[in-house]
Amino acid sequence: MNAAIRSRRIFILTAILSLIALPIAWYYFTQDYTVPGKENERGDFIEFKVSDVGFGASNSFTLTAYVHQPDEPPVKLGPVAGFGNRQMVAMFTDSGKWLDDSHYRARIADFQVDIRNKNGVWEMNKQRVTEP
Repeated sequence: MNAAIRSRRIFILTAILSLIALPIAWYYFTQDYTVPGKENERGDFIEFKVSDVGFGASNSFTLTAYVHQPDEPPVKLGPVAGFGNRQMVAMFTDSGKWLDDSHYRARIADFQVDIRNKNGVWEMNKQRVTEP
């Protein structure tokens, strides 16, 4: 009889702790965050907003690119890509570099994103590349 009561108490305690932990985990894993890029010589920088989509094994992350310029509001360029985990997001954002003051490039595996300022307008070009 004591084993049955102890087992029931453990089950109830586990259920209560799960009900407390689940909302905390949901809050933590569904937070959006931003990853600022490196600044160029004019003070412009690229920022990626990382949105968490899904929970648990189906987790994925969507990146949205913004260009920040001194004394200007941020320019939203739109969605960049979706990635399966935070490591891929970090590898992509860490690879970003300014090739010159108006050309930013980030790449992971065969996926490359070029962000350029052409005649005062920022545009994003996404492509698959084969060369290293």
